[in-house]
Amino acid sequence: MFNTDTLLLYFPAIILLFTLEIILTACRSDDVQWTRTLAVCNLIVNFSWVTLLLVMVSNPNLFNPEFAPTIARTYNYSLTTATAILYFIGYSIVLAVVITNIIDTFTGFSNCKFKKKRDSF
Repeated sequence: MFNTDTLLLYFPAIILLFTLEIILTACRSDDVQWTRTLAVCNLIVNFSWVTLLLVMVSNPNLFNPEFAPTIARTYNYSLTTATAILYFIGYSIVLAVVITNIIDTFTGFSNCKFKKKRDSF
């Protein structure tokens, strides 16, 4: 289904983002209250995941070259229809991840209490 050589190109970035996500989760569990720095770090990690996912889905070499013709033969579709369905599924997953990350980022900033500067005379 997937081209393993192409997937291995993304492996270091995936490991880096998993590591950042674990560090961020550890920081969130230590702090009772979200801080601005924590919310910004959460935004950066979420943006990085979305960017990586978009790059991966946009790569034409992601799938094995025989996968789309096999799907087309199995379900009696034309090759262009099978390819369009695969792209639709991929970009639907990206859209779901984007919406989830936007909600997570918004929640992080809304849980963050900003310090207000006092007026001095």
